[in-house]
Amino acid sequence: MAKRRIAVTDERTEVPALASRTPLTESAREVLHTQTSPARLRDLGAETRSALVLNDARGWITPMQKTMEAPPEGLFYGQERFTYFLEVVNDLRVKIEIKTETQQDAARARGVSEVLLARARRVRTRLVSALSAVARGHELLENELNIARGEANTEAEINTSLQSLLTLARAWLTREPIRARIAMLTAAQVDEAQTTQRAFALAIGERREEGHANVRDDADTNLAEGRVLTEMRAAMRAFADAKEEGANVPSLTPGAATRRVLMGHKEKAKKPPS
Repeated sequence: MAKRRIAVTDERTEVPALASRTPLTESAREVLHTQTSPARLRDLGAETRSALVLNDARGWITPMQKTMEAPPEGLFYGQERFTYFLEVVNDLRVKIEIKTETQQDAARARGVSEVLLARARRVRTRLVSALSAVARGHELLENELNIARGEANTEAEINTSLQSLLTLARAWLTREPIRARIAMLTAAQVDEAQTTQRAFALAIGERREEGHANVRDDADTNLAEGRVLTEMRAAMRAFADAKEEGANVPSLTPGAATRRVLMGHKEKAKKPPS
């Protein structure tokens, strides 16, 4: 199933504070990107949910922006670092939007397969009726039909039943032309039923693939999420240290979604060596 991609021609404008700032140089961004290994960043991202992390990070932007307009003495958190914070928040936003669009595509596909399921049931019912008319009064043919009919409790059973009934119908058009003509079973009717069966088989195959897909964030989203968490931790520490020195800065407090990761790592960092 084709997946549409979101057009993100001007990604910076989606985080308003970022739009007015000078972009980082590639070298500065690379230095900040490589301070923590990708594996560690993905591990951090796997501990939280991306949409909730994004929500918590966005809540810090306004108080941080006001402080960075006139940074007080004692705040060791530079303008480039704040720009980087905004960039990684925006990058996570883009990843989440792409994931959301993909999920919406999957939901639309499930809707299509529900329509095809109803059609497949109707086609199967008509086939059984037509074949029953061909077999009426002929024990051998009735037994063949009972075997081909099978069950129809699941999508897979319906598809298998349709395949068997179609095979039987084509055989009877050749072997029992008079009975088929009297029962008004035609090759055109069988061809139409075959078209529905093939479309239905394709739809349930795509649904099966979606069902096996990982519902958690993918590796790229976890990486972006880990960068946001790392930058939130750096900002939280810098602002807390400045506040301890008497600077007039806001407290950056983690929300429920990020508290365990951010506060847990902070506590581990302050624990004296044994």
